[in-house]
Amino acid sequence: MGRILLAGALLAFVVVGGWQLTVPGLYYDELLFVDAALGHPNGQFRDFSLGPVPVMLMTYIGALKAWLYYPIFQVFSVSATSVRLPMLLIGALTLWVNAKVLERAFSRQTALVFVPLAAVEPSTLLHTRLDWGPTALMMLLRALLLLGVVSWIRTREPRYLWLALGAAALGTFDKLNFLWFGPALLLALVLVYPAVIRDFWTQQRRRCLAVLGGGGVAAALLLAYTSRVVALSDDTGTFDLLYRFAVVRQLLTGEVAGVGVYSVVTTRDDLWSLAAPHLQILLVAGVGALFCGLWYRARIAWRMLVFLALFFFFTLLALYFTPQATGPHHLATLVPSWLFALAALLAPAFEGDKPWRRPPAVLAVLLIAVVCGSSLRMVWYSLEGFAAAPKPAWDAGSTRLAETLQQFPGQPIVTVDWGSATTINGLTNGGAEILDEWPLFLQPLDEEHARHFEALLPRQPLFVVPAEGKANFPATRETFFAAAAARGWTLQRLSTIPAYDSTPLYELYRAGLPTLPP
Repeated sequence: MGRILLAGALLAFVVVGGWQLTVPGLYYDELLFVDAALGHPNGQFRDFSLGPVPVMLMTYIGALKAWLYYPIFQVFSVSATSVRLPMLLIGALTLWVNAKVLERAFSRQTALVFVPLAAVEPSTLLHTRLDWGPTALMMLLRALLLLGVVSWIRTREPRYLWLALGAAALGTFDKLNFLWFGPALLLALVLVYPAVIRDFWTQQRRRCLAVLGGGGVAAALLLAYTSRVVALSDDTGTFDLLYRFAVVRQLLTGEVAGVGVYSVVTTRDDLWSLAAPHLQILLVAGVGALFCGLWYRARIAWRMLVFLALFFFFTLLALYFTPQATGPHHLATLVPSWLFALAALLAPAFEGDKPWRRPPAVLAVLLIAVVCGSSLRMVWYSLEGFAAAPKPAWDAGSTRLAETLQQFPGQPIVTVDWGSATTINGLTNGGAEILDEWPLFLQPLDEEHARHFEALLPRQPLFVVPAEGKANFPATRETFFAAAAARGWTLQRLSTIPAYDSTPLYELYRAGLPTLPP
């Protein structure tokens, strides 16, 4: 029965998360790894490489995702499906690993209570479907980190510490904010399981030294890298504590309510009217779960529950003291920690013979059903909003833009506004020559920059210009037309690319040298 429930939950995760997978359109951050995975044809996001092998895409983002996608893009072209479906499958794997964490930490019943709740949890599903953080690999590696540590606590076997250390190393390489987890985990261990640490040191000192040595080498390499390349002091400097508290509270509330991704993708302002009912249901479920937990208090591993709660709390504290963490994708580090607590408190109601005859089991089933129903409602509203009201940067018109550009092979493409170059590069499979020059258009072109573009004019470059009202930076459109008029460029509008609602999204122009008077 348990295997059927787990298989059904994994299938539900993929089916619900994959519904109309091409909606919304591919976003800039979803595609930042694509150029590296294609061999860097346009040199986008190339901070450090070893020969042809990309290592760091940005100073704080490694090339792990690009490595994983290299064979995928060798077989399949870049599309919304080929970009999103692998991460959705990674998300299903993460769900399974999280279930194993809870099984090791508490019981098999806890894992089985968790899987239906997690299979439709909106923040988990939507962050995985649209891996713009990127967060999907972080969630998997965090789950493996916890699996290693929890298994070590239960068994004292050093191999599990190597699993945790490997997950931490890969997670930090994938994205540097994985560093939040290390201190949080160590502090939670010291506070809750000091005897386990002491016994391990006493009984297996040699292996303990080996693990400490491995961790020390990794820490030294990281310290050397961050001291030379990443100014961590810029992320942890002085800031307004109360304002930061308000920001983090709002972000955390949005993630628990399942509207964090929705707020980034859509133009709608019904965010909190959607969030309030789901938050109320989770609150009622939490009270009911606490009632079940106290009813069967002898069956709950309270120490382990406190350990996991402290781990996530200290992670939140580390995030709080990183003022650059200002988006829902940063709070994805905590998703779906609240379901860990719900599952641990509800699960004992299903233990023993004939649990259905006891009121707590009936209450637990009702609470699980209501939370799952509310979660599905939140996912449905989000998916509907993605299709009906995406922001311009998420509009599927970007796919039509790439298709149009492929009709003009060999001509350089100049992007006037932020975001479109990465999308074009991905959807043309790196086959276009793209000049991502948008920062030059933030202010009137000076003589040097104007000549830079005029050197291209004999090749009749294509300028991708956001339509009126659709620019991420409105000044870029104005600057482009002002420069063309001032310098006498000949502009030919080749196409207008429609948005989801058939209004203009992009305009495509061919530019040429000034026409000489007869």
